[in-house]
Amino acid sequence: MMPGGITELCLTAEALQLSVALVTALQVLRLFLVMFLAEPLFKLWNRNHA
Repeated sequence: MMPGGITELCLTAEALQLSVALVTALQVLRLFLVMFLAEPLFKLWNRNHA
């Protein structure tokens, strides 16, 4: 199993007759969370383990 991108997950949602809008919104939320939390979490982890 490999994670897919937003496009692949939306196409899969459409094929499974699921809410493409919901899948897109959740994937964009996941993208923003990773972008904005990765650096602060790494700095916190690095400070505690350095």
